[in-house]
Amino acid sequence: MARTTVSLDDEKQEQAKAAGLNISQLTREAIDQRLRLPDHHMVNTNQSNLPGDATGTAIYAEGVVATYGPKDPFGEHLENIERRDWVHSYQNGAGVRAAGIVLEDGTSDPVAPEDMIFHSASSNANEYHVPVRWQVVVEERSAVTSDEIDHICGRPLYASTYNEVQDDDNPELLLDVLFGRDQRS
Repeated sequence: MARTTVSLDDEKQEQAKAAGLNISQLTREAIDQRLRLPDHHMVNTNQSNLPGDATGTAIYAEGVVATYGPKDPFGEHLENIERRDWVHSYQNGAGVRAAGIVLEDGTSDPVAPEDMIFHSASSNANEYHVPVRWQVVVEERSAVTSDEIDHICGRPLYASTYNEVQDDDNPELLLDVLFGRDQRS
């Protein structure tokens, strides 16, 4: 194992020692986290499970990715999402409409009834949200279609509520195509 010197002021080192912290381990973990490449996730807006004529795309204005339903499995899907990951948003009948960077680690806890976007507090529904800074949102007519996703990724990634996008699914190419269709640039 290679050795290196990390400079800490004396006070910080004493505080760490008093707290029983292993500075070497913490340094390795911090470096690993900083170097970790973001994962990519595909989340369906699941408009068929929404009340009325909602398409699920209100998430773009709200700055979240969302799922709906009972805790198992819908809330658990979002536990897989970590801060700095990418989320691709798929709308049924259109395709991938948006991609954004996750701002906080996901959780399986439903949001408070008053924070729900699509369901009323009296509906007994659950919504699960993770904050996202949407980097690109395209019009429905410009979405990356199911056939295009199959071609880019080599497999369908849109059939269910949540799919992890693997490295060999070409997630960066999917992002490039989506950004290329953005009319704001």
